[in-house]
Amino acid sequence: MIISADKTYTRLRIMMSLLHWMCFVVSSLFYIQVVGMTPLQLVLTGTTLEASVFLLEVPTGLVADVFGRRKSILIGLILNGLGFLLQGLWPVFGGVLLAQILWGAGYTFTSGASEAWITDETDEDTAAVLFVKAEQQALIGAVVGIVIGMVIGLYSYAAAIIVSGLGFIGLTIFLSATMQEKGYVPHRQVGTNPYADLLQTLKGGINITRRNRNLLWIFAVGFIFGFYSEGVDRMWEARMVADFTFPWLKPVIWFGLVQMVAMLIGSLSLWIIQKRRDVAQLSANLGIQTSLTIGIIAALLIFALSKNFMLAILMITLTQVFREVHYPFYTGWVNRKLDSSVRATVLSMSSQVDAFGQIGGGPLVGGVANRMGIPCGLMLSAGLLVPVLPIYAFMLRKLNGSKLIQSE
Repeated sequence: MIISADKTYTRLRIMMSLLHWMCFVVSSLFYIQVVGMTPLQLVLTGTTLEASVFLLEVPTGLVADVFGRRKSILIGLILNGLGFLLQGLWPVFGGVLLAQILWGAGYTFTSGASEAWITDETDEDTAAVLFVKAEQQALIGAVVGIVIGMVIGLYSYAAAIIVSGLGFIGLTIFLSATMQEKGYVPHRQVGTNPYADLLQTLKGGINITRRNRNLLWIFAVGFIFGFYSEGVDRMWEARMVADFTFPWLKPVIWFGLVQMVAMLIGSLSLWIIQKRRDVAQLSANLGIQTSLTIGIIAALLIFALSKNFMLAILMITLTQVFREVHYPFYTGWVNRKLDSSVRATVLSMSSQVDAFGQIGGGPLVGGVANRMGIPCGLMLSAGLLVPVLPIYAFMLRKLNGSKLIQSE
């Protein structure tokens, strides 16, 4: 049975989001209570994951361009499944680190490849709209995954992680039978040198990046978003635990509710935004990204300074909403006007600069938080995001100037 490309992409995003969050909702408790990890080991876990993404992003993007997007996606899904299974079945620090490497590899095989695949199966404008629609439904899938993970986690954190891994393996089997690839012909030909093909494709991606200055600005935005985000991801829960008394519910329930509410609001926001007729236009895309970035900075600053529990919960929820909604618009921006032969490679480069930013930004913000307190670290994170605003303004002025010249 062959399923249409748009339905396949949407289902892929929904199931990946559901299965990831089924695991992620219990991961922190699993690390602390089952594995018995120290704070330093928790940090090293995140560093290992991001380093894996950074080192493997471009090579795996080359695989998608040379051997095919479908193959790359299937490899990534099976690696994700094996990583989750390994962590759930081998609850020791070494097993967790190895699982991060497998997850990072699995992520890099799918990131870039899935976006390149759907773009080649449809077209750029259709894909830009589909990114938003699929992200909207993926957020709902994430909520379902959180609920399932919490229910299973009441009995066993490891069981929730293992079920997630089995789900990824099942998704791989399903897609291998239903996913087609008609819009792209892989470079790899029988009898040719695969390493030469990989090198040639990498050179093509680098040359396009050098010729297209817009891509350099796009990658700069991706780096800055990675640079600011790692501190937020690692410290917002610690800030809540350290500075507030949790009313009514246990902290794990509050944290789960924050993620679920953020995803539901994010899904609704994407549904509203994607109804705009100009949503596929670059000027609208940049305008939306600018507004969302300002929202992230403001909400994060208020969260860092808040002394009231409910205000803090509201602000961190808004921060997560703005981040969720921002992602598909940034992806659509990267994806514009790319040569199909290097599309997955360039998309992977954008993910790599994000990972590089996280590797550098996390220790910086963490060091400030250790010396001056978590609120100061979070305020620094907000400040690190500010430089993307003049980049957006510059790109909008450049775009409007180009339109003015063309109209004349």
